[in-house]
Amino acid sequence: MRTLLVARSDSPACALAQRLIDAAALKVLDHAHNATEALAMTLALQPELMLLDPGLKPVGAAELAASLHDPAPQIVWLTHDVVRRCLAAEGSQRVNAALMRLPRRRLGVEVRRLVVLEHGFFTTLDLDDIRWLELPDARHPALLLHGFSGRHVMHRRLGGLLDDLPPASMLRCQNRTAVAPSHVLEALPNNKHGATLLLDNGTRLACGPQFWPALQAALRTLDAVVASADEPSAPSRWSAPWRLDVLPRPDDGSTG
Repeated sequence: MRTLLVARSDSPACALAQRLIDAAALKVLDHAHNATEALAMTLALQPELMLLDPGLKPVGAAELAASLHDPAPQIVWLTHDVVRRCLAAEGSQRVNAALMRLPRRRLGVEVRRLVVLEHGFFTTLDLDDIRWLELPDARHPALLLHGFSGRHVMHRRLGGLLDDLPPASMLRCQNRTAVAPSHVLEALPNNKHGATLLLDNGTRLACGPQFWPALQAALRTLDAVVASADEPSAPSRWSAPWRLDVLPRPDDGSTG
């Protein structure tokens, strides 16, 4: 298989990778030492397999995995457990098959940043700075990330990215849009059991009835955390329509 190795040269992961490379007779296309190199090489070389060092720095391995363009290569986390299970198969074909059956995510590490490549430059975005996600065309994985610094494009499917992000950090409000509950300033339920959301920069988003219960639960949870640190006896603002008494942030050019 066409393989990209992503690991520091002096890391234990490199030795584990060499065992897999020898056992499966993998064709190594190149060796990336950090996340930005890996993203660039993935786009240029289109590997089928990525051998990934879990200790990658400064951008972590889980964050790199979440930032890969679709269709992404199969990811193999270079841990002793993963390598041992794959090498238990006998023969290169069986080791190859074991590699391809591995789940994409094996690390219990929360993704806090995403890396996007635009116009030949890499930009690292803090997840907390992204207000909402939009997939303009369901036929093409060109996802718009609306954040403090404007709009950024990531070539991923919405569902795939949401699966990689921490639970409830981004929730669908329509089939092709998702919102960060922490950036919702106001929610006005409507008579169709959905809601209109006002974000902290003035953007308005519609929330469909099938998505509103989960989003409302997340908003109530956020409110409970604030209340427990401030006024434990205060009722949740999300029990009814409300508006937080703060001014919206300046508009960053996103549309509502």
